[in-house]
Amino acid sequence: SAAPERYGGHRRPRLAPHEADLRRLVEATPDITLAELQAELRGRLGIVAGLSTIHNALRRIGLRHKKSP
Repeated sequence: SAAPERYGGHRRPRLAPHEADLRRLVEATPDITLAELQAELRGRLGIVAGLSTIHNALRRIGLRHKKSP
């Protein structure tokens, strides 16, 4: 068909259904890096997500990077 596809609209965050899993992984290993978190998500859950996607999901659920004194 030559009809145009839908354009625009709100895209639901890709990791929204897995926020509880993300929170558990970070709480189990508080000093985990984004790359390590990416590997865990791929290995345990089969989720392929970019580092920026993971970073945005962590910020959305309130887990931010804080330096230790």
